[in-house]
Amino acid sequence: MRDLRTTALALLLLAVLTGCGDDSPASTTPAVSSETAGAAAAIPDGSYAKTVTADQAKAMGITDKSFLRQLGEDETTSFVYKFQGDRWTQFVVEGAPEPGDLGPLEYDANDDVVMTSESDGCPGCVYTYDWSLDGDKLTLTLVGHDSTDTPEDVVIVRFITEGTFTRQP
Repeated sequence: MRDLRTTALALLLLAVLTGCGDDSPASTTPAVSSETAGAAAAIPDGSYAKTVTADQAKAMGITDKSFLRQLGEDETTSFVYKFQGDRWTQFVVEGAPEPGDLGPLEYDANDDVVMTSESDGCPGCVYTYDWSLDGDKLTLTLVGHDSTDTPEDVVIVRFITEGTFTRQP
C-alpha cells in the first residue's frame, strides 16, 4: 500500500487501455443508499470523482511523506471511481487519469458494495462500503475490510476511497 502511486499508475493505465465502461451522460438519479436500496439497487454505471488535498490527508493523521509527495506539486489530487456492471476501476488524476486499482464488485446482504482488489499491491483484498446516492453525489463509507493492510494503510485507504464523489458527464 505504501507504493500506491506505482501500483495506481500501472493499473490505471491498464484500465484506460482496455476500457472499462459507459461514457454516456449522467442521468437524473433519485436518492438511494445501501440502507434503503433493496435487492435490485446498485451504484449506477458511470464515473464519480473527488478532489483531495495534502492538508486533508494530514488532518486524518497521514504523515507518510512518500504518500504525501504523491499528491502532486500543488498537493492536490483527484480520485475517480468508474463503475460498470460488476466491475470497478479507481483512477488517480493529475493531468491524465491513471489506473490505481480495479476489480469485481458485488453487493452483500446489507446492500453494501463489496469491492475486491486486483492490484499488485493488495491482490484479493476486499473492501466493503456503505453507499448512498443523492442526485449526482455518491458517498462511500468503509464499513469493513479483509486485507493485509496495516492500521496506517487503512487510514490511507479511507482517505482515498471514502467521501462524496460527484458523477462526471
